Amino acid sequence: KMALLKDLLEKLGFDKIVTYIQSGNAVFQSQSADAADLAAQITAAIKATFGFEVIVFLKSLPELKTIMTLNPYADTQLQPEERIYFSLLSGQPLEEKWVAMLQKKEGPDEVTLLHDVVYLYCRGGYNRTLFSNPFFEKQLKLSATTRNLETMAKMLELAEML
Repeated sequence: KMALLKDLLEKLGFDKIVTYIQSGNAVFQSQSADAADLAAQITAAIKATFGFEVIVFLKSLPELKTIMTLNPYADTQLQPEERIYFSLLSGQPLEEKWVAMLQKKEGPDEVTLLHDVVYLYCRGGYNRTLFSNPFFEKQLKLSATTRNLETMAKMLELAEML
């Protein structure tokens, strides 16, 4: 539950915490700018409090702005069944792994890698695409989490309001 996540983040000393939908999205302010340390703190607290491990992906406000600005599909006129997704990776994949993954591409969906973000132009629905988190994780040997364009835009909006 997001209320439990918010309570946990408050106990860790974060300020101005806002959560969004039921998928672990939160924005907050912190005295620390060390994203790796913050992620480790949150991961450890979730494990200690709830008993399971998660990969925590943290992006600063400038990073969120950059991700949105670099979206290569931003000007695409989407059809009703089409969506744009952002798969955040736990690091930048090795070029040979990315190239090998692209060789397995099938279907009409398009992907673009910029740093540690895969931009996915999904023409037939996310539930039909080859490019899911498990696929990226297996092919690229990195952790992944995916959010749609609307969620990313909302997270940026919430972060800008802090």
